Amino acid sequence: MIIFSVIATFELTIKTRYILNIIAFTAFIFNTFSHFIDHYQYFQAFGQSINFLFMSIAVLIIVKKIFRDKKITGDTLRGGISVYLMLGILWFQIYTMIYTLDSNAFSRPVNSHQLLYFSFVTLTTVGYGDISPINPVAMSFANLEAIVGQLYPAIIIARLVSLYSSSNS
Repeated sequence: MIIFSVIATFELTIKTRYILNIIAFTAFIFNTFSHFIDHYQYFQAFGQSINFLFMSIAVLIIVKKIFRDKKITGDTLRGGISVYLMLGILWFQIYTMIYTLDSNAFSRPVNSHQLLYFSFVTLTTVGYGDISPINPVAMSFANLEAIVGQLYPAIIIARLVSLYSSSNS
């Protein structure tokens, strides 16, 4: 339902809205059936990858709007904040896919709440150290998330400052 409400808030062409609805429905089907089928982790990982695809498209749409705007508005600021939070959720989905396929990917057994926590601790580069990736793929994604967590705010703040200065000139 959250995915469908996100689709409804975007100003999209009918074709794009249709494609996103198909992606959302497919993710729902795979996530639902993963609970009833043997070897569910593969269905669950596929559903999670579809969720990741949808969230990636949503991030790209919002970032495109932020960089297309010529003036700072409340929507520009909310979009910038939303993208940062959505980046944490994107990496959470990646870690969930990795953990679904390799239950030894982290230093200890974790649940989805702890993976969400790990994602945002990594994105903000706080790094408490209570959960650590030990799978090489998870380690690579954690490094990439920390880099994006530093670069994204710097780039968006620079963009907003440049918009603000040009509108006040």
